[in-house]
Amino acid sequence: MPINKTKVTKILSLDLEGIPQDMREDAKAEVMDFVREQMLADLGEATSPVTGRAFKQLSKAYKEFKAGESSSVIANMELSGDMLDALEVEDKGGSKIEIGSFDEDQAVKAYNHTTGDTLPKRPLIPAPADNFRGGIMKEISAILDGYRGEG
Repeated sequence: MPINKTKVTKILSLDLEGIPQDMREDAKAEVMDFVREQMLADLGEATSPVTGRAFKQLSKAYKEFKAGESSSVIANMELSGDMLDALEVEDKGGSKIEIGSFDEDQAVKAYNHTTGDTLPKRPLIPAPADNFRGGIMKEISAILDGYRGEG
C-alpha cells in the first residue's frame, strides 16, 4: 500500500467472514465499484474521501488558470480528467482490494495532492495507517453484511 511518486494506493482487507464462499467475489466486486464511485463523487464535490472535509479553495491565480482549462473552478482534482480517470480498484486476492493510482504519470499528481508535497494537501488516498472517511467504511460494512444475510 505505497504512497510514493510512482504508485499511490491503499490496500483494504475486507471482512468476508460469514459470507458464503460462492458469494465472496460478488461481494468484493460490489465493494470495489462502490469505493471508486464514492471516491469520484466526493472528489467531484471538492471533498476528501479520506477526511470527509472540503478541500482548501484554489488560489486566485490557479482558479483563473483552471477556468481556461476546465468547466469547474473548484478543487475537485479535475483539470484534464487524466488523474481521476486513472483511479482504479483492483482485486488483490483473498480478502484484499487495492485502491489508487497505478499509472506512474498520474501517481505523481496524486502523490503531490495526497501528501502536500508541492501542492496544498488534499488527501485522495488514505495513508497506510488510515482509512477512508467513516461513511465510506460504514457502507462497505453494510454491503458485506448484505451478503452475509443472503447465505
